[in-house]
Amino acid sequence: MIIDNMPIPYTALFDLDGTLLDTLGDLADAINFAMRALGHPEKTDAEVLAAIGNGVRRAIRTVLPGEPDDAETDEALALFRSQYEKCYMNRTAPYPGVADVMRRLRADGFKIGVISNKTDSYTAGLIAKHFNGLVDASAGELPGVPLKPAPDAVFGAALGSDYSLMVRTMKQSAWVPNIFINYCTGYQSPAINKELGSDGNFFMGGMCYSPEIAEAYMKNALAAQEIYRGKTGFPLDSDSIQEAVCLHILAQAIEKAGAVDTEKVVALLRSETFPSPLSLSGQVAFAPGGQNSKAFTVITQLVDQKYKTIFPDHYADTKEIYPFTPWDKR
Repeated sequence: MIIDNMPIPYTALFDLDGTLLDTLGDLADAINFAMRALGHPEKTDAEVLAAIGNGVRRAIRTVLPGEPDDAETDEALALFRSQYEKCYMNRTAPYPGVADVMRRLRADGFKIGVISNKTDSYTAGLIAKHFNGLVDASAGELPGVPLKPAPDAVFGAALGSDYSLMVRTMKQSAWVPNIFINYCTGYQSPAINKELGSDGNFFMGGMCYSPEIAEAYMKNALAAQEIYRGKTGFPLDSDSIQEAVCLHILAQAIEKAGAVDTEKVVALLRSETFPSPLSLSGQVAFAPGGQNSKAFTVITQLVDQKYKTIFPDHYADTKEIYPFTPWDKR
């Protein structure tokens, strides 16, 4: 759809494998490790190239002989992952000139996002190694998120790259949703909210901090917020509060270890429950996968630049507003 007078969206989204990076060698090495372990013939680079591009599970199913069932695919996939984790940075390298193009785009005011069907942790690791400081947001393969060509990951990267661009594009497209709930982005930067004004109204999202929540349930966080406000002119944003939590927990682990001993500190982080006055739950404890098992979030809705808690009920201070008020009626 073409919209009259719609500004050019200065966001460039790239694929990763075969576009920014030549990853074929490491992928082939890991696939052939799995093939050898299962007693199957190895695949040529050309055969691996033909199989990749639609997610690693489909690639593994494609290279296995015959019509593999789920159990066979799972076994091969586990072998592939065990090897790829060790070798995915061995031979992978940017295509000539790619980094220069990205620098030029950034100099011209573009935000840069990367959308990949590669496992998200590998996507992030390769970007950090080869394009550090050049990519604003990325989205790789994650559980429950459809792979390309489904648009879900594109929306995710666009949201991370430029939330305000997403909202403005919705308005210019005359799209008025009934309900819009963002995953893990319930609290945006106050500067973004000021920029959006009433256009930011009614968006919902999960969050674990806002000035309103702090005032009601996190009194200890208010002192930290005043220090932050004095230096920035804004209340704490969600990224800054999470960074403060991380530093506080790490400092406690180092103190308990009695020294900056990596192994002791990691062991404590994996086994201890830490008090966390800057967290809504008041505690941090890491599950085996690295997530905070004590984390607690609420769902908020932005109304006139104020965050209204709408769920769960015992935290709610208002009822949700839906459907959206039309853009031209605000």
